[in-house]
Amino acid sequence: MSKILALAGNTYREAIRQKVLYSLLFFSFVMIVASYFLAQLSVGGVFEKIVKDVGLFSVFFFGIFISITMGVSLVFKEVDRRTIYTILSKPVSRFEFVLGKYLGLTFVVLIETVLMMIAFYIVLAFYTPHIQWVLLKSAYLMFVEFCIIIAICLVFSSYSSSLMSSLFAFSLFVLGHLSDSFAKVILSMAKKMEISSNMVYVAADLVEFFNLDMYIVHTKIVHGMLIPPGYLWKATLYGLAWIVLCLILSMLMFRRKDLK
Repeated sequence: MSKILALAGNTYREAIRQKVLYSLLFFSFVMIVASYFLAQLSVGGVFEKIVKDVGLFSVFFFGIFISITMGVSLVFKEVDRRTIYTILSKPVSRFEFVLGKYLGLTFVVLIETVLMMIAFYIVLAFYTPHIQWVLLKSAYLMFVEFCIIIAICLVFSSYSSSLMSSLFAFSLFVLGHLSDSFAKVILSMAKKMEISSNMVYVAADLVEFFNLDMYIVHTKIVHGMLIPPGYLWKATLYGLAWIVLCLILSMLMFRRKDLK
């Protein structure tokens, strides 16, 4: 466990040295603050809702961007710079290496999410003196999705370049948020082509099962809709299942990778 934590700490230190991280964080703060001025241009007394919508969307957008841009280079960068040989020459297994890398970046994204939410609450304080803790449910679910995306990036980073990993990860991100639509398209095309194979329905079910849209609840919360009891637990367990699956795949692929 100490080796994993040491690798996680090293990954965290490497990440916070990257200028792109601070650039993205800066732009996220700009977008959150901009929500205040956008609200001033609105009519009908919906200032607070606009601040919440734009602010939480900014947290989500930049959180995903950070997760993908940094996640795809977790393993590839170490191989490309050949620092992987130095690390694995020590009594460190590939399992510990992958898990340490993952935990290190998730901690970075956690810190970034907390900082963005603090900025969001500061801007929101101009409209309401009360801290609306219910919005933290949205932030928590966003963070769970960030963790899933990082795990997905780690799978591709274990055998592909950063560019290809980015394309694959982004494609799965889009698929996860449009899974219902993609499933309907598959069934519709199968019907038009008169394909009645059970594999079509299996494929549609698999696509529909990969549902990341369940983590986007800020619109419901902003408009006063209640989150069902147990929803957070369900979303957390669902996310953990995907994270564990992706980490296992990453370890298997990295174990088979020829580093000679």
